[in-house]
Amino acid sequence: MLTDEPFGFKDGPRYTLPTFHTLAQSYKQRWYREGGEEPPVLSVEQDFWEVVEGGSLQHDVQVLYANDLPTLSYGSGFPSKHSEDAYASHPWNLNVMPTQPGSLLRHLEEVRRGEQLSGITAPWLYFGMLFSSFCWHNEDNYLYSINYMHWGEGKVWYAVPGGATDKIEQAFRDSMPELFASSPDLLFHITTMLSPRILKEAGVPCYKLVQRAGEYVITFPKAYHGGFSLGFNCAEAVNFACADWLPWGNHRNSSPINSI
Repeated sequence: MLTDEPFGFKDGPRYTLPTFHTLAQSYKQRWYREGGEEPPVLSVEQDFWEVVEGGSLQHDVQVLYANDLPTLSYGSGFPSKHSEDAYASHPWNLNVMPTQPGSLLRHLEEVRRGEQLSGITAPWLYFGMLFSSFCWHNEDNYLYSINYMHWGEGKVWYAVPGGATDKIEQAFRDSMPELFASSPDLLFHITTMLSPRILKEAGVPCYKLVQRAGEYVITFPKAYHGGFSLGFNCAEAVNFACADWLPWGNHRNSSPINSI
């Protein structure tokens, strides 16, 4: 929780998964009174940016997001790599992905004598509801990331290629000069959203996809990404590093990994 800034996220109440599910379903039903019909993605997307940009809404909108839950504490949706499950050693198992032969992070775990680094070599879990947001950011040390949606409603992702990092960061500064004046490291807080419309107007290449249950999304080094949930869902994510990541990692000197 950010307590020293005039913006950001706050810790919410504690929920069990069933009670959070009930809350998420009730919230979406109140927002979309369409006789139970699922609203089109474009309609939800329009409503999301109406909320973010202020628009004509006459009230604040608050939602919850159970994010960055360490699987080392809460368990993973994938089998443990030490279990006897048929998928325990499968390369697309996110408990295995970071330490596959092709991932340089296996050497990090060797240095740590087998100890996993939460959120880097050990996945995090995410439980979302309508409009739960993951704000614009790129990964620590410009690592690759992989996100798998276990079940639930989709997520809308926006992404900007790593080669356009300077452009998107300048677009943020131009759009929010007062915030950057008071907090020059604003983007490191992962608390800021900016519409793809504004990015496009600033000449920033921006792409969109909708992730559904059973699908993976991979982000590449230095690529900014952000988005939001269309409803109640569960996802899991972790980092990895192919050999072609090394030039990117050499330019990122402020990462937690460098201090290990």
